[in-house]
Amino acid sequence: MLSELQRIGLNGDSRVQFVHAVAPESPGAWPSRGAHGCYMSHLKILRDAGSANESVLILEDDCDFTEAALSSKWGEGFDIFYGGFGATDFSNPHASNIQGSHCMGFSRKIVPQVVDFLTELAATESPPPIDGAYVRFRQENPSVLTDFAIPQVAIQRQSASDIAPGRFDRSRLLSLAVSVLRRLNRGRHRRRKMLEGMTQGSAVERQ
Repeated sequence: MLSELQRIGLNGDSRVQFVHAVAPESPGAWPSRGAHGCYMSHLKILRDAGSANESVLILEDDCDFTEAALSSKWGEGFDIFYGGFGATDFSNPHASNIQGSHCMGFSRKIVPQVVDFLTELAATESPPPIDGAYVRFRQENPSVLTDFAIPQVAIQRQSASDIAPGRFDRSRLLSLAVSVLRRLNRGRHRRRKMLEGMTQGSAVERQ
């Protein structure tokens, strides 16, 4: 992440803070410890932002920036921002189920509302993963303004997942080999995702 921040001129920026992720002892009501930890880590950051009355951009540790991050600009007035995402319908992301939470922005105005929603949802019998929780929040609060970066400014790096580990990541020797292959494929993956984003549009869509 230090390398990625340096690529876009934010290494050493006083606005950047690293946060220790929540590491729960069990999956709880989630399908895995990773999904549980990811949800609670987002909630922890949002609670801190709410206490400070600040807007916040959450970057997960597998976030890679595309070249669009160096040139894209956004105005003000939106409540939630997706810097990178997967969608069931890229032509209409607002009505799609969105996958991915690796680059999420929240305005100071909306943070307390999101914190309350996630806190209540976490206490239910089967809370969704954090990306699904954000989709549900937007569905239940249609007046919330959401911006989607098109082309995307961030993609998820191809790496071992704590949320849904692949079968190759369970073996140490295979995991090392897969890690090398992922590193070699990283640049190609970044360029491919960038091209996909360019075909989805040339500007940020606003609801």
